[in-house]
Amino acid sequence: MRGALAAIALSVAILGGSFAVEQALAQQGGQQSKQKARPAPPPPMRCPDLAIGTYAFVSQIPGDAPLAPNEIAIQWIISNAGTAAYESRNPAALSLRLDFMTAAGAQPITSMAAPSPAPTGGVMLAQHQSWHGYLRATLPPEAQRRRLRLRLSYAGEDRIAPNDCSTTNNVLMLSPVPPRPS
Repeated sequence: MRGALAAIALSVAILGGSFAVEQALAQQGGQQSKQKARPAPPPPMRCPDLAIGTYAFVSQIPGDAPLAPNEIAIQWIISNAGTAAYESRNPAALSLRLDFMTAAGAQPITSMAAPSPAPTGGVMLAQHQSWHGYLRATLPPEAQRRRLRLRLSYAGEDRIAPNDCSTTNNVLMLSPVPPRPS
């Protein structure tokens, strides 16, 4: 009889332990489902992301006079890789600068509005669209054989759209100026 009572007591202990384990797992599952019920994170910020895409040195700008011996011309593309359009009431709010690099830092050569002002006065670049243009510059003697860079430059806060999502793509180091045929 003692053996039977011991077996019953052991069975009750095992069943009780397994019941406790099941309850603990059920509680844990309930906590996990509560964790899954958290609200979704807010959507990413909508903003333009202007980037200098590609460039090429060209020997002449279509429709312009031939280049002088100390001039260069660069064909450029600026794209909007952001999640919103770039808009500005002031076409001069965004410019494309050409600099040459020295040990003391960047030295400006020239800049231009990017894009050229529209007849309506404002500028807009929709998401996944691009501006194309040419920059013509006279290289000063101290810029010869130096590294050049193109840089998007924002003036003031006259933008309807929020700040550029990423400014890391607003600067492009250029390859050395190719020699011009004589």
